[in-house]
Amino acid sequence: MDQLKILETLTDCDGVSGDEKNICETVSAILKSEIPHIKTEIRDNNLIAFLTKKDPNKKTLLLDAHIDRIGFIVTHITENGFLKVGNIGKTDTKILPAARVYVGEKRLPGVICTKPPHLSDKESKPLSVSDILIDVGLDKKATEEKISVGDRVLLHEKFTRLQGDRIAASALDNRAGAAAIIMAMRKIIAENSSKYNVVLLFSSCEEVNERGAIISTFSINPDIAIVVDVTFAYSHGEDKDTVGEMGKGVMIGVSATLDKEFSNALIDIAKAENIPFQVEVMPQKTGTNADMISTNRGGVKTATLSIPLKFMHTQSEVVSLSDIASTADLISAFARS
Repeated sequence: MDQLKILETLTDCDGVSGDEKNICETVSAILKSEIPHIKTEIRDNNLIAFLTKKDPNKKTLLLDAHIDRIGFIVTHITENGFLKVGNIGKTDTKILPAARVYVGEKRLPGVICTKPPHLSDKESKPLSVSDILIDVGLDKKATEEKISVGDRVLLHEKFTRLQGDRIAASALDNRAGAAAIIMAMRKIIAENSSKYNVVLLFSSCEEVNERGAIISTFSINPDIAIVVDVTFAYSHGEDKDTVGEMGKGVMIGVSATLDKEFSNALIDIAKAENIPFQVEVMPQKTGTNADMISTNRGGVKTATLSIPLKFMHTQSEVVSLSDIASTADLISAFARS
């Protein structure tokens, strides 16, 4: 399966936080298609894969990418058959009116209600989540036959190849990170030169409380960890000092939460291997699973690698394929260092 097909498969899958079973099974199937003998386990909606046989003389390297996605949960069905929802993760409410959604495991299509501009106030305000109504085209009785309170709701758009090496899709936060780890896994296996016991973690619930990383890291008990996630890319008008640039390479994190020597080592490797990279400074916390993984048990030396992404937490996020590739290259280069 090539890089584009992996990304399309991952971004098409559901997996709103707390309901990651399908995406875990999808990733497991991809891993086993690449390495039939790979050992995978699904625990509490987290997928753990043991890339190498454990060697007691080697340290354990954990590669983590969260695979949950933002969305909503059905909280109430109105007398008119509309759905009221609660937020799971931080959705950009500016893009919600008239957005298409899918509801439940059967992916029933729906549309977020919006008032025509002819009938709206001159200055319409962004929807708050408490104001959202979803129209699935059914009355109350028919809706209750197909949809239950507690069903997840996806904001979803079709995977699209833009010009150059850009991709637009839903859930690239953080299926792009998962793809980078899969690509790195290929390189590590092909090179057969890892200095570490390598464990892959595709974790749940990062968008709500990082629960998946907390419980899985405790059971894996790694010595060092690399957390792969997305970060903000420059689009228009942002402060360039606070965001990355698409197409300029992987972003290596520097933060009080992260291990300074580890971050510097990754920078040195990127320079030595001519891997395109940028530095991402996060003065206190990183806002990723690294904040929790680094505090596991007696502490884990942790670093972050981030992929610049435009339009975060919308249904049409955008990334550059070259940035995903440089992320995978740096992971595999570190594994053999």
